Order: sequence, then structure tokens, then C-alpha cells
Amino acid sequence: MVHAACEELFNYATDLVTQDDVAAFAPNDPGYPNYVREWLEIRDSRSIPLRTNFEITETVGLTRWVDADAGPDSDRFRRFRVFTNAVALGMSVSGRAHDDDFPPNYTLISLMDDAAALQDAALWRLLLPAFEEAYAAWTQQRSREALFGLLALLLVHAHLGTTNDVLAHLAERLIEMESGCPARVPEVFLFGCTCYDQLNDHWKRHIHALSKSVSDSLSLVRAALLDGGPADAA
Repeated sequence: MVHAACEELFNYATDLVTQDDVAAFAPNDPGYPNYVREWLEIRDSRSIPLRTNFEITETVGLTRWVDADAGPDSDRFRRFRVFTNAVALGMSVSGRAHDDDFPPNYTLISLMDDAAALQDAALWRLLLPAFEEAYAAWTQQRSREALFGLLALLLVHAHLGTTNDVLAHLAERLIEMESGCPARVPEVFLFGCTCYDQLNDHWKRHIHALSKSVSDSLSLVRAALLDGGPADAA
């Protein structure tokens, strides 16, 4: 199945990076030459890989934890990370990678973090249809983290200034769908659905910016995610 929006995001991200960027920001460990070779091939071929390998998953994973602001070229690094996460998203929605390869919630929040830091309006606009495809694909795949796609849609819509009616509808859907989540941590709204929880604070920074006054449902979602309780008791 072709996921046109994820492909468009990948193509946009590919245009953001140069060969020098790949060489500069590939993880600096003994696998460095192989990382560079693999990611140059992805960049130059302009094709999302058909299958995962160590060079792909390790680069995505390691770059995710880098503090971009600690280096002298933070914007360049963030553009490189948008590229690696666009690859991760494309592979994930197409079924070429599993949740354990690229946890969906990590991919989503990393893309939003870098879009916000770069103040890249075009990137934000591309995230919306790409995240719509991702949510639909992960739902079909029965991913445990599919609902993070719905939360990401809510946050991107809010950033883009979508009408309050749309935000309220997405919040209502999130509350309804989350009730069926096979929670790992009972009574913890959405974040309790996954063991991949190391970027929860990143999610909360975006959630905190949501207006409390849009609707009762959005207020419930906002409070539950920030305070750690169930949405029906927030």
C-alpha cells in the first residue's frame, strides 16, 4: 500500500540534508562507517528502505536521544533527525518495521519536537496528513501505540489553528478509543498503554500548550495526560 503523505514527508526531509550532514551526524561509535554508507544510500536513492537493519534502527534510536541544543549546529542536526524519523515513520506505517524497531510514540513526538524547534511551518503542514496515514495504518496493524497517532493529530491540529470543533471531536475520540487500550499501567490515561515511556515529558510539553477552554473533552484529556489519572476522573 502506498502512503503518499508519508512519502511526501520523506521527500521533504531528504531535501533538508546533505551528504556532509550524514557524515557529521551519524552516530560516532564503531559502526560509524556502516551508518554513513546506509544513510547516504537512503538519501541518494530517495527511497524508504524495504526492510530494517542494524544500521537503520541504531541510527534512528541513538540520534533520538541526542540533545540537539548541546551542539553548535543544532538546526542542522534537527534536520538530520527529521530525516531519520521520516524514514522510521515510513517504514513503520508500511509494515516494514515493528513497534519494537521504532516505537510509534517516540517517532511522532521526535518529529513534533524538531518541527517546533525549527519553526518549520511547511514541516508542520506535512505532519498532519502523514500522521493521519500513520494512525490509520497502526490501527489496522493493531499497534499498542496506535492511539498516540490520534493524540499527535490533536496536537498538530492545535498547532495549525484548526477549529475548536475539530479539536473537541478528536479529544472525544481519544477518550472513547483509549478505554479499549490493553493498559500496562491501569488508571494511567494513554501513557499506561506502552512501556516506551522515556519521552513522556516531551509529549507533556506540547500537551501543556493546549487551551483548557476549547471543550470539556479536551480539558479532560489535557488534565489526564498532565496529571497521570484516568480521563473520566480528571
